[in-house]
Amino acid sequence: MSEFQPAPEEHLYERIATILDDARSRVAHSINTAMVHAYWLIGREIVEVDQPSAERAGYGEGLMKRVAARLSARFGRSFSLASLKRMKQLYLAFPRGSALVGAADGKAQRRCAFLRTRRAARKARWR
Repeated sequence: MSEFQPAPEEHLYERIATILDDARSRVAHSINTAMVHAYWLIGREIVEVDQPSAERAGYGEGLMKRVAARLSARFGRSFSLASLKRMKQLYLAFPRGSALVGAADGKAQRRCAFLRTRRAARKARWR
């Protein structure tokens, strides 16, 4: 009779594992969405600071290098000068904030807009 006990155990294990896998997937999706939004906001900040200093290109480049070095020291290498330039390009590709359009229309629409932004960002070949 003990040979039938593993079946309920296996069933329970699989159900719990599925719940945990689904939860982890949702967390990862939420984190990705939040990071795309953060990258867009960072790009906007860079453009707003960079535009007035466009006449002084050397200053703008030096400023970006210093900010990248400080951010990398605090948050890791994901915030290198090249990464900051990609964030700027993300903002320039979606200056009206397609990731933010419809903010008053509900959470689902914002999420769809973020996903469209992520797909477009993946397709773009930024250097």
